[in-house]
Amino acid sequence: MQHAPSSRLPPPPPPSTVSTSDQPQPSTSTATAPETSVEATRTAYDVRRELMKNINPPVVTDIDTRHIFTVNDIGRLLDIAACRECYAPLTFDVQTDCLSSKLIVTCTDCENGTVFRNNEVRTNTGKKTRLQENNVQGIYEAVNNNIGLSGLNRVISTLGFNSISKGKFTRYANFLYEGMGIKYPAMMQEGIKGVFQHYENFGIFSDPTTGLLDITVSYNRTWMTRGHSSHKGVEFVVEVDTGFIVDREVISNFCQVCSNRDKKQLPITPEWKIKHEPFCNKNFTGISASMEAEAACRLWGRSTQLRLRYTTFVGDGDSNTYLAIQQLNPYDVPVQKDVAAATMVL
Repeated sequence: MQHAPSSRLPPPPPPSTVSTSDQPQPSTSTATAPETSVEATRTAYDVRRELMKNINPPVVTDIDTRHIFTVNDIGRLLDIAACRECYAPLTFDVQTDCLSSKLIVTCTDCENGTVFRNNEVRTNTGKKTRLQENNVQGIYEAVNNNIGLSGLNRVISTLGFNSISKGKFTRYANFLYEGMGIKYPAMMQEGIKGVFQHYENFGIFSDPTTGLLDITVSYNRTWMTRGHSSHKGVEFVVEVDTGFIVDREVISNFCQVCSNRDKKQLPITPEWKIKHEPFCNKNFTGISASMEAEAACRLWGRSTQLRLRYTTFVGDGDSNTYLAIQQLNPYDVPVQKDVAAATMVL
């Protein structure tokens, strides 16, 4: 979905052809524009391209040595091989784990042998994970390209591999999400710097007293299921000119672990709650229909922590979300709605 351009800002001019003096000056701030330089002319679009370079699949360095063979091919190869110790025939066993395999070759006489397996992925600190590299690669692509478990299983089934179970997919995906969580804060700060740079290119600067920048945003969301009965959703605040997601909130009124414990009529003791709290998926108590407005209030309520104020809301109609933001009244100025810009969204 493309976002309509903000009513406040014109499309950005090419920095190489338009000087700072030619740019419009709609800001009421007394701050002066920075001198034009290589750093100053970097727009939010430049920053976005740089960030995308860091969101690539893990690099496979030994691509020329990776091939697919059948077990029969390996068997025919070992038929003409012999043990290096006693020259007796060799036998083998293959253990598969979705896209990864382990080949165990042993001597039929002296039991001398060796094991071949795919590389094991380690964490950033070097800790072993028992996760196989091939599986990580496949699930990374499934998550990154939004095909999910079913899409990945269609691909690997076509190649003749065993399908991946839901539990295994979740375990690998959680490993990837943990890695993303480490990079997220730094990447988001870089993106927000790009938003500040984009506004400065048009002479709009943060308040010299508070350091806060007023921006125009849209509010988007995605839900686990359609309708107003979904238990989980992700809400996004998007700066409309750059398309940057400046903040997001994951909201859920359901936790599977808590639900299972309740169904089994197990006691929920204070000790258990303290132990489970860091892993509980439920962070909202209420009906699903009110989750969208609640998430918006959380996002608008903490925007100043990012040195931003979402003072123009691109949306249509008198939505409950906008009404909730009005009631919250997070700033000393009202949050305006730009309905005209919303009608231009394709």
